Amino acid sequence: MPRRAPSGAAAARAQRAEEARQEAHRGLEERVRERTRELEEANAGLEREIEQRRRAEGALRGSEERFRRLLESAPDAMVIVDHEGRIVLVNAQTDRLFGYQRAELLGQPVDLLVPEHIRARHEAQRATYFKDPRTRPLGVSRELFARRKDGWEFPVEISLSPLQTEEGVLVLSAIRDIGDRKRTEEKIRSLAYHDALTGLPNRLLFGDRLALAVAQAHRYRQKLAVLFLDLDRFKLVNDSLGHRLGDQLLRAVAERIKACVREGDTVARLGGDEFTLLLPAVSDAGDGLSVAQKILAALRPPYELDGNKLSAAASIGLCLYPEGGLDAERLLKNADLAMYRAKEAGRDCVRLYEAGMNVQAQERLDLESSLRRALELEDLLLDYQPVLDLATGSIRGVEALLRWRHPSGSVRPPRDFIPVAEATGLIVPIGLWALRTACAQVSEWRRRGHLDLTLAVNVSARQFQESDLVDQLARVLGETGLPPSSLELEITESCAMDTAELSLRVLRDLKELGVGISLDDFGTGYSSLSYLRHLPVDTLKIDKSFVRDVGVDPNGAAIVVAIIAMARSLSLRVVAEGVETKEQLAFLSSHGCDLVQGFLFSPPVSAAACRELLERGRISPPSQAEGGARA
Repeated sequence: MPRRAPSGAAAARAQRAEEARQEAHRGLEERVRERTRELEEANAGLEREIEQRRRAEGALRGSEERFRRLLESAPDAMVIVDHEGRIVLVNAQTDRLFGYQRAELLGQPVDLLVPEHIRARHEAQRATYFKDPRTRPLGVSRELFARRKDGWEFPVEISLSPLQTEEGVLVLSAIRDIGDRKRTEEKIRSLAYHDALTGLPNRLLFGDRLALAVAQAHRYRQKLAVLFLDLDRFKLVNDSLGHRLGDQLLRAVAERIKACVREGDTVARLGGDEFTLLLPAVSDAGDGLSVAQKILAALRPPYELDGNKLSAAASIGLCLYPEGGLDAERLLKNADLAMYRAKEAGRDCVRLYEAGMNVQAQERLDLESSLRRALELEDLLLDYQPVLDLATGSIRGVEALLRWRHPSGSVRPPRDFIPVAEATGLIVPIGLWALRTACAQVSEWRRRGHLDLTLAVNVSARQFQESDLVDQLARVLGETGLPPSSLELEITESCAMDTAELSLRVLRDLKELGVGISLDDFGTGYSSLSYLRHLPVDTLKIDKSFVRDVGVDPNGAAIVVAIIAMARSLSLRVVAEGVETKEQLAFLSSHGCDLVQGFLFSPPVSAAACRELLERGRISPPSQAEGGARA
């Protein structure tokens, strides 16, 4: 039978069913697409994660490579250690610094690089570093000694830094050899506390040791001695032969001094030619005096330096704790003061500090101050004593003698102020003033007709040591117009002999200038007759102590005769000073003395009185009743 057409209701249901099916299909497709998108996104995320991990792994490998390159390029030895103290990584500099191959270090205890005597302490510090995070600040550094493969120990500086890894905390140690730095620091420290020329302790280190020694002496009720040593006439060496030779002499002196003291004593150089000594734990002053005498004896033998034979006698002051002072400054000051007393006593000796020296020192300071003012205010003056020719009785020359018109109104003789002038150096400007004044005065007398008149001027040892003495003298002669042949410089034989080689050079320079040279107070020093014949001198002056004894002491008379005979053999003139009696005059005349001066004829007089004597031309000795009495 033919199928019947669906009814309207059925068709509608079918339509709805179809629509529902299509809607379901579309939903399924949408879910499929959504899931596909989710899968695609998940896949993309996975790919990104894989790429990120790949990149991270690459970056890590690069970082590790850079870290290794950084370690290799570091100027210091770099050592990485684990918590067990074993080496896990080193750089090439470590191999060079410690002398190991890298394979010899990896996996080995880090104590392999540490000296045995500090390994226990190093291990305790390492354990603390790993155990307590507070002991791990970045960049912490310390200094210690390290040990090479060959056993050599050397100072290093170690900087520690923690490294956090998956395996735990590691320690990166940057190790730097600081041997050169330590040596430089030690050199700087040595320069700060030691004299660069002699290597002895300097003033700073000596002061520290003295202060410590005083504290110990006070605590244990002990004595200590301080010696202050100054070389005699050292300036002449520097000025005449140069500082290089002077430095050699100072080094040689330092060695001789060190050989005279105990191991626990201190020898220091304060500067120039000044040395100080600290002798702790002495029994009494005798111990210090014994050492001082030993030093003086050691310094006396001559020094052969670059073909020059030099002497280096010294003056030493000794001060004892607690008698001479209770602190370092006072002890050193009083030892210095005692040294000046040794200078005044004739040099080449030692003097012990005594309480009264402070009073004398103040008096000396006052005298020095007054003497400086006298030089500024021209309160110094010159007297002149005639020198007579025994053959003719005429005045052959004059000797200029220094005086000081003191503020008190009195006129002071040289013995009252020359020692202070010598010690303070004032003798140099004073001596120059006296030389210029005397040359100008005699030049004026020569212009008045006394053309044969000569002038004798004393030159002190301090002046003689001045490097420009010859130049100063040439200027004075040029300024005053006095011919060099009319001037005779008087120096003591001790001055000429103390530094013989230097004296010979200065005397030869003076002779080239045309100036005469006279040895004053001859016979009172220690001249070597074999050396005397080489000195370019013109005159010997017999000391008045010998002249005074010619009538009463056969030995004194014999010395005078010997001096005159020796002078004759050397073609030198002889001047006898201090002639006071006719008996002395007759003795000198009978034995061929050339020239005389003394109270028998005239005491030193003012320039005006001397001019009157010159106008008379001759001076006759007084009658026997008048002779021999000093004015």
